[in-house]
Amino acid sequence: MSMSHHHPYGVDRARVLRLLRQHLPSGFEPEPSPATGPLTIGEVTARMLADRVVPTADRGAALGMVALDEALPPALRVRDLEALCPSVVASPAFWRDFRATALGMGLGRAQGAMVATCPRGAQS
Repeated sequence: MSMSHHHPYGVDRARVLRLLRQHLPSGFEPEPSPATGPLTIGEVTARMLADRVVPTADRGAALGMVALDEALPPALRVRDLEALCPSVVASPAFWRDFRATALGMGLGRAQGAMVATCPRGAQS
C-alpha cells in the first residue's frame, strides 16, 4: 500500500490528544490548578533558592525563611519586607532580589488565575 499523501505526525498527534482530553478527560491527570491567595515569604524564598539568586552570605537567612508562611503585603516595599522578618539579617541585595522575585511570582499567579477563569476555547 503506497502512501502518497503524508500528514505531519506532530499535527495529528496534537489533534488526537486534544480530542482525547476533550472527550475522555478521566484518562488524563488533572491539570494543576494555579496557586491562589497571597504569596508567602516561604514561597518566594524557596523560588529564590531554586533559581540560585541568593547571595552566599544570605543563604543561611534564606534557608530559615523557607518555612515562613506569612502572607506578603500587597505593597511590596523593601522596608515593609524587612519589617515582616525583623530577626532576619540579610543584605540589601537580598531584599531587592526578594522583592523582584515576589513581583514576578505575583504577576505569574495573577496571569494563571485569569487563564483558569477563561473558557477553554478562549485560551490561546
